[in-house]
Amino acid sequence: MYKLYYNEKPIPDFVIITKIEEPLIGDITNTVISSNYGSKYKKTEFGTKIVKVYCTVKKGFKMLMDINKITELNEWLKGDNWKATKLVLPGRDYYYEAIVNNAPDLEPNNYTANFEIDFLILNPDRINLVEYESSNMKINYMGTSEEVYPTIILKVTNACSELKLSVSNSKYNNYIRLKHNFLTDDEIIIDMKTKKITVNNIVKMQILTLDSRFHKLAKGENIYTLNTGNADVKIKYRNRYI
Repeated sequence: MYKLYYNEKPIPDFVIITKIEEPLIGDITNTVISSNYGSKYKKTEFGTKIVKVYCTVKKGFKMLMDINKITELNEWLKGDNWKATKLVLPGRDYYYEAIVNNAPDLEPNNYTANFEIDFLILNPDRINLVEYESSNMKINYMGTSEEVYPTIILKVTNACSELKLSVSNSKYNNYIRLKHNFLTDDEIIIDMKTKKITVNNIVKMQILTLDSRFHKLAKGENIYTLNTGNADVKIKYRNRYI
């Protein structure tokens, strides 16, 4: 049976999902201006997207709706401590970044425990569950969202004092340059989303030169080149869809 996962944890066993409402897109506000001939389109604003999950308590558990069960559900609803949390709906091959926006007010010995959980989708993109990892220096990004931040992994093959990795796509033509006494087998991870750089799991932002620029993947071809240094390169990313 399919499960709903939040923060990598399934919804508690005593909860049964009866229905899920997942809008294709969030609220839309179209702004128009008056003219001598009808109205003219000005702009579109995308608002809140809410996923509604309707639930009931599993048969046989209604008599057991004690404080322990309520505490278990409340802990699950916190996700990643009320921060943006991975939400995987049943049967989907993608996930959302979400937080709980509305939760049930359950009480011990509540025998009519039908309730609703609302998830506020913080990023409207549907993010593929599969994370791609490629050693190919040409990435053909197939998603439709422009908010794709890759993670770059550099494995030093011979000691060097500088690593320079350039990227070229339809939106960017820049590079990341790192200066440090790199040793063979050092592993450098560049997270384009958090803008964090680690060397052997230790944060070392000071090795980033001022002329460096972070980037996103663009739809179509993204070409990477190791201009300076000795390292194997891997690019990790997930396809994202609007």
